[in-house]
Amino acid sequence: MMQPIEASALEAQKAIEEEFGFFSDWSERYQYLIDLGRRLPEFPNEWKIESNRLLGCQSNVWIVPHQQDGKLYFSAISDSSTASSFAAELKFSLKMVVTSGDRLELF
Repeated sequence: MMQPIEASALEAQKAIEEEFGFFSDWSERYQYLIDLGRRLPEFPNEWKIESNRLLGCQSNVWIVPHQQDGKLYFSAISDSSTASSFAAELKFSLKMVVTSGDRLELF
């Protein structure tokens, strides 16, 4: 499981910008994003239920929160490699916000 090393969501955002800024063009960034989605941990089929599905996506995306050792974790997957890649980044970003205590605002 990826563990955040940044102390706040803002620091995590900067780290993600730097990470993607390493690549010289959009195709390299896109390929890296796809690779992130391929490295997501196993997602049990029994979690692929309607109540775990992220609504509004063209592809099917499932995200499941779970608590362990007083921490909140997220598991996510999609039937699309691109959406799985975004799920990997979303999962990391949500973990950073929750871990750092920053307020999560959805808009």
